[in-house]
Amino acid sequence: MNYFRTYQEDVLRELANTHNRKKEKIIIDRLKEMRVELDLEKELKNPSGRFRRAIKGNEETYLFQERRIVTFVKKQSETEFSRDERSVSLGLEEYYY
Repeated sequence: MNYFRTYQEDVLRELANTHNRKKEKIIIDRLKEMRVELDLEKELKNPSGRFRRAIKGNEETYLFQERRIVTFVKKQSETEFSRDERSVSLGLEEYYY
């Protein structure tokens, strides 16, 4: 049973990492559209507060100098099991504006 848990954790971790990399790219692209050039990793470590994240309900908004960069909205669907319970479907949809 421990092997299953490890495999499941690895799969979920990889999905989360891929998803986060895509979100980072969207944020960086939006900053470029705003003509803002910065090192995102360095800025996140900087306590100046120029770059921040605000979470409200199912919305996650990223701001730079209090200007909205992008807002991600999450919508989670119900977990569905197959009739024979040999498969499960987990759904998380996220869009942005």
